[in-house]
Amino acid sequence: VTGSGKTVTEDDPAPGYALSSIDCSASTVPAANRSTNTTTRAVTFSIAAGETLDCTFSNTQQRGKIVVDKVTDPSGDPQSFNFTLEGGPSNLAQQFSLTDAADPHDSGAVLPGSGYDASETVPPDWELTSASCDNGENDVHNITVDPGQTVTCTFNNLKQTTSIATEQSFIPQDKATINGTGNGTFDGLVDFRLYTGSTCDEGGTLLYEDLDNA
Repeated sequence: VTGSGKTVTEDDPAPGYALSSIDCSASTVPAANRSTNTTTRAVTFSIAAGETLDCTFSNTQQRGKIVVDKVTDPSGDPQSFNFTLEGGPSNLAQQFSLTDAADPHDSGAVLPGSGYDASETVPPDWELTSASCDNGENDVHNITVDPGQTVTCTFNNLKQTTSIATEQSFIPQDKATINGTGNGTFDGLVDFRLYTGSTCDEGGTLLYEDLDNA
């Protein structure tokens, strides 16, 4: 093949790969008679009889990454949560901690494929309410990353409320005299009702009743 305006073009290797370089240094075609363009993946050249065009097209596999984020209820709680990010084609073995306010964890570049596993150790007094990833990845224990893709996984935790039991004791006086308008004596017995609600009357819910004088 001889002539000018000749072109060799590589088909688009996306999404799995990207053309990273074209090297024609082994050619006997003079450098002035050839040019390369990695954007169009093409070599343009003019070649004379006895000359050789020798070009190497190098492609790099496109990688993705996994981002792990922490969200707490109540928002902004300072509790730290321990995580692991393991497995997959990159055979990850990452350990890290996150708080609600911390920047999400970035796995760095990982090979495309499935089997990546993100796990959280739930501290006492907390509940893991949900854990899911975007881009259709619902299982945090089997995450698939496509070439060039970023998969973000979010762990939501709810802080448990504490129940407080209270007991009220009354120590009555043995006997008291009531002065003022009217008269009489107080024998130390108390009529006692306990309600829930905004008012201490029948408008609330009766929880306890002790009517010693009834």
